[in-house]
Amino acid sequence: MLKFYANSNIMVIGATSSGKTTTVLKIIRKQLIEPWPKKIFYMYGAKQDFMDTWNNDKKNPTIEFICGLQLEVLEEFSGAKLLIIDDLCLSQNKDLTNHFIRGSHHMKTTKYT
Repeated sequence: MLKFYANSNIMVIGATSSGKTTTVLKIIRKQLIEPWPKKIFYMYGAKQDFMDTWNNDKKNPTIEFICGLQLEVLEEFSGAKLLIIDDLCLSQNKDLTNHFIRGSHHMKTTKYT
């Protein structure tokens, strides 16, 4: 089974409806990141149906869904974390750039965009 290392940046790129979100959710559901993060943040630009039901399934790891790019919430949690950024990468944001450059290691953050 393919595993991903924590504190890294991973970009999932593809055409609309090609399965990017589905792939990331499978990685989360199967807990394919080592070591596994203590908290998962999912920042999105467009709300999707699965967000209303994901946390109702006890087999799924809990995800905190956040509308918009609110990177300050990451600083409130000091443990290992996973950040998914969905439909927000076109946002020109200095803080997002800093997270990609320095945040992975120093802030214990694994990022999927």
